[in-house]
Amino acid sequence: MNEEHPEHTFISDDRNMFAVRNDRSNVCCWLYDKGRDLYLVKRMNGKVEYYKRPRDFCTMPKVDIRSINKAMFFNPSKDSQADLFAKFIKDQCEKDFPVMRTGKGRRFASTCIIDPKTKKTWIYYKYPPPHVEITVPVSPRVSNNSLANFLSWYYDDLNLAAVIIKNKDDIDDIDIILDPMDLLKYGKDDMMKLHQSPIRVYSGADEEAKPFTRVVAYAIELKLYAGAGPHNVTLPIG
Repeated sequence: MNEEHPEHTFISDDRNMFAVRNDRSNVCCWLYDKGRDLYLVKRMNGKVEYYKRPRDFCTMPKVDIRSINKAMFFNPSKDSQADLFAKFIKDQCEKDFPVMRTGKGRRFASTCIIDPKTKKTWIYYKYPPPHVEITVPVSPRVSNNSLANFLSWYYDDLNLAAVIIKNKDDIDDIDIILDPMDLLKYGKDDMMKLHQSPIRVYSGADEEAKPFTRVVAYAIELKLYAGAGPHNVTLPIG
């Protein structure tokens, strides 16, 4: 780090093509969805990004790739290619990216912001947005009453995900939901089970869990569950 110009990141409402890095931009977990052949990346701000191909990850800056490497990787289908890709990212991070080419940021020196502690110029970086999928297919529908042996569901505040324990006789049989809208893959009977069973929340993360419970509530009210017909609706889930 340059002693004369210490580097910082900060939250910005900038609306141009570059997004300012900040702590809430870090990745908390990522998942490979074999049914849709997509990688889901969830950030600490609750945003879910979809990536179609491993090479699309190259549009991220190194700081994001390192954040992904430190985050929990979920591979429910145990897809071998997805596991190999996760190992590739780990290898690239450990060897300082000998093969992988990543997105480049632009360095800025603020002309009006001074570090209050050092009294020196504030240095920050902006990065172009990564190549994410703008439209994604709905999560594949599961058969109705697939939660016949449903035990409970809870909010995982470390990975910002809803975890459904599908089988009361096997607590390892779970469904991990990163994007609340993916709950719409369940049919009416299963949605009613989720609706009637309050989601368990720990560490005071009630607000963070609300998008998941809101989707279930809207699904019941508006009949948006799987098998109820085509829909074209935007839900204010927060």
